[in-house]
Amino acid sequence: MAADIKNTVVTIIGAIAGIDVVLIQMDYTLSGPPLKIQGAAMTYLAMALRGVIKSYNSKQTITKPELTKSGLTVHQLVELVKSKI
Repeated sequence: MAADIKNTVVTIIGAIAGIDVVLIQMDYTLSGPPLKIQGAAMTYLAMALRGVIKSYNSKQTITKPELTKSGLTVHQLVELVKSKI
């Protein structure tokens, strides 16, 4: 299940950032290059991840402020989603 969650989160990030998922490294920051997910894109990311989390655990959610933490990496985001499921 952990691998499925990781793949899902990375796929969503790739779709929003417009980057092939095989190029996404776990130490990339969400707001930094090459992902550059900010503003409305960060809102879309929060909504997509909220749907994933709710499909596993309807009592948990994720908010945009949780995603806009300075220096949040792909790995940290995957761990955050796992902790909410």
